[in-house]
Amino acid sequence: MRNFSLFVMPEIDLRLGHYSFGEIIKTVYHQVQLETDEKLINKNISRNVGSERKIYIRSIPLFIKSFILRMKHNALGPAQYSGVITNLGKIKLPPGTTEQIDYLILSPPPPNKVLKINCEVTGFGDKLVLSFGNITTSKEFEEKFLQFLKERNIEVTLEKNQ
Repeated sequence: MRNFSLFVMPEIDLRLGHYSFGEIIKTVYHQVQLETDEKLINKNISRNVGSERKIYIRSIPLFIKSFILRMKHNALGPAQYSGVITNLGKIKLPPGTTEQIDYLILSPPPPNKVLKINCEVTGFGDKLVLSFGNITTSKEFEEKFLQFLKERNIEVTLEKNQ
């Protein structure tokens, strides 16, 4: 067994004009539905695992493969997207354990030099918790995002952890 990650990378082509928030939600929703289809996930896993089964790939020493993959990631990785949202979905615990927990906070993936802010979303009980990872000195993005939610009458409680 190997650790692996699969990503859904919804995209919007801004060359087509301005998108309303509703249009963005609709586009992202449908792209996520398509990308998380079980058959498509199986295809992607098979493709990723299939390349490791090739004898010429297996014969390359790990430090060389790691170097090549690191170079490819540095050249293409973060430049392919404008932000990261990790959505773990709603967390369900066994009966009798949830009464002792108010909410869960999980750390988002660490930001990097290109993507300076990341966000993690977790649902637990009747709460949705957003956690931001930010390597900038400004909190403007988080403030504007929370203001955006408030303007849509979404109840927001801010808790700062330093």
